Amino acid sequence: MKTFDINPEFETETKQMCNIVTKIDNDYLQAWADAGAYVMSMKGDWWIMMNDGQIWLKIQEDKMHLECIAVSSDNRKQGRGSRMMGYITQFADETNTQVSLEVSVVTSGNFMGMSHPVVAMGQPKKNKIPVRSLPKWYEKFGFKKTEEYTEKKRAMLYTPKK
Repeated sequence: MKTFDINPEFETETKQMCNIVTKIDNDYLQAWADAGAYVMSMKGDWWIMMNDGQIWLKIQEDKMHLECIAVSSDNRKQGRGSRMMGYITQFADETNTQVSLEVSVVTSGNFMGMSHPVVAMGQPKKNKIPVRSLPKWYEKFGFKKTEEYTEKKRAMLYTPKK
């Protein structure tokens, strides 16, 4: 199994009060930066923000945990979330890396103090995505419910196609 360097060397540039990665010794994260995404690091967690969505990945040497994937309500139903999931599963396949996630309702803001645009308290009902619909969406990308999956802990896992 190929390991992922969780502490790659990188250069940053300050944009909108954040240190954004501009050059990084990691092909996967560099591809996001080259595509115009804001790539930021917080103690081994990588936050990827695009104009129309965001991803928060906890990357370890041989596995990843998808903490958050979100597309603003204005940009849904256009394939943007699916494209981001495609990048995640493609990387998992290329590096033989498992990706875990837990389907849940986000009840607070993200680390930048912004409300979560997918499922958040305080969002108008029409903008919320029902949690019960999300497992089927993840299953479209190859995620499967784990043996520990319950209504309280909706754990799912993507196993690379190798």
